Amino acid sequence: MKKLLSIACTALAVISCNDDTKKTDSQLTVGVSADYPPFEYFSNGKIVGFDIELLEEIAKRLQLAIEFKDMNFDGIIAALQSKRIDAGVSAISATTERKKAVDFSDNYFAGSIVMVCQKDSDIKQASDLSGKTIGLQSGSIYEPYANSDLSQQAPNLIIKTLPKVPDLIQDMKSGRLSCLIMGKTEGDLLVKQQSDFKVIPLIGSEIEIAIAFPKGSNLRDKINTVLSDMKKDGSLDQLITKWLN
Repeated sequence: MKKLLSIACTALAVISCNDDTKKTDSQLTVGVSADYPPFEYFSNGKIVGFDIELLEEIAKRLQLAIEFKDMNFDGIIAALQSKRIDAGVSAISATTERKKAVDFSDNYFAGSIVMVCQKDSDIKQASDLSGKTIGLQSGSIYEPYANSDLSQQAPNLIIKTLPKVPDLIQDMKSGRLSCLIMGKTEGDLLVKQQSDFKVIPLIGSEIEIAIAFPKGSNLRDKINTVLSDMKKDGSLDQLITKWLN
């Protein structure tokens, strides 16, 4: 559910969910789906997380104000195409299909896909999903993965998609889903919060995460330069350690 934030605007950071805010050349407007901890989520009425702190540091180095707009994950690409936002982050994987619609920065994090199931479940590997119902976020990299790789390994697999991860978690708790498909980092955090869940790795499911831009955006090269600097000076590794390890 989209939430409104009421905070003071600063010179370098403006965090908002108001679509009426006008973009300027000195402001970086970033679309996020703030329901995906530890990458981006609401805490005490504010959007926080790894992606958020990374983009704030990038904006600082480029001397830009920054505004985050909360939206459904499956709406980020469309918002980029219509240029309602300058960039999009939310653990977005730079797939071949997405590259047809938007441009991407260099990768800034690599991960893998996992299953999150009830701890007492008899599911141990992908083939055990045959005939079962799994849940995943609509528009995510996990959707084509489930429709191709997982469906081949698990005949009669039933796939349910929802825009928001908390709704999927609730369906898991109520028994409407046998497991969730998500990134390992998010899955590990979820299991810490839900002691009756367990994580099961999926072999050969490596993914790389990048920042998305409208086609032809001149921001991509500028942000790639900052990302390169952050990799060299160790500040990117510090953020990864803080939020993802």
